[in-house]
Amino acid sequence: MGPAEDRFLWRSTAEATALRDFLSDTDWGELDYLVVDLAPGTG
Repeated sequence: MGPAEDRFLWRSTAEATALRDFLSDTDWGELDYLVVDLAPGTG
């Protein structure tokens, strides 16, 4: 992890919106798989 001042907590609405925007706005190219590794207890 980075410095504490660079971290923040995701809240349900903010998390969902940011994740949706990130996944839809990123040019992934041609993917066969997308693996998302979440920390325990986060989803």
